[in-house]
Amino acid sequence: MKSGAVNIMWLPSAKSKPRMFTCSSKMFYAFWLFFIFTWVALVSSGVFIYSLHNDYSKIKQEHAVLAQKAGQLDAVMKKVEELQKDETIIRDFLGLENKTLDSESFGGQGGVPNVDLSSIAPEEALSFDENSLLSGPPALGDEERLVTLVAATYRDIVDYMQEQRYGWEHTPSIMPVQAKSYWISSGFGWRTNPFTGQRDFHNGIDIAGRPQTPIIAPARGKVAKIGQDKYLGKFVQVDHSKGVVTIYGHLAGFNVMKGDTIERGDIIAYMGNTGLSTGHHVHYIVRQNGKAVNPRRYMLNLTADSLLEG
Repeated sequence: MKSGAVNIMWLPSAKSKPRMFTCSSKMFYAFWLFFIFTWVALVSSGVFIYSLHNDYSKIKQEHAVLAQKAGQLDAVMKKVEELQKDETIIRDFLGLENKTLDSESFGGQGGVPNVDLSSIAPEEALSFDENSLLSGPPALGDEERLVTLVAATYRDIVDYMQEQRYGWEHTPSIMPVQAKSYWISSGFGWRTNPFTGQRDFHNGIDIAGRPQTPIIAPARGKVAKIGQDKYLGKFVQVDHSKGVVTIYGHLAGFNVMKGDTIERGDIIAYMGNTGLSTGHHVHYIVRQNGKAVNPRRYMLNLTADSLLEG
């Protein structure tokens, strides 16, 4: 055997004769290095391909989640646009100032620096910027801020409606009699006095009907007075808050006591003929801030066939 040579014996089977091959040691070692390198490369490629496959699967799943969230966000933004349109209609109906939620809502600020706090009302000196509270943290996306602003402006509308609801509940709005048959026997304003024949001012409306006709509260309020007057006879006075007071005269009897809280439609008294009166009726007075006003403004359910003034 030559120096530096490697003999290789190949035995195909137990019965066959062995075959001998001779090659240089360099070639032998090169072959085995190539063989080992090839297997290492194959194993590494397999691991790399497996890792890529896992990464691809994760990315595919994340993409599906992002696509779903994008679809949900699109749906939310469409809903926000619809809410903005509804909000504009509601604000127009309620007479509120419209608020635009465009890109200018997210930027543009200014003002005078170092304002003298003595020029600010004491109760306002600790106020926070409402827009800063609504804008949220700086990292908040424009879409989320838009939703936040829409929610805030709807809160403004709800607060306004709740405030107005208090006013509506305490504002007289219906006829103060519970009867199908009644008529206006004398209206508000100048008239000829039935007792003196002189021209004088009638500070209420006379609503005539059957004796003992229930007299009902035209709005929520509190019974402020119950008494007897030589002109009004038996009377009830109700305070509806915010300067609105109603008075009911010539009553036959009472169904409430002083200090009672009453709701719209509650029976407070019964129609009579007490005091200076020519027949069964109720003298209905509405005062706004101490001044008598025409009660017809507060009688939304007054029917045309009841306008038979004497």
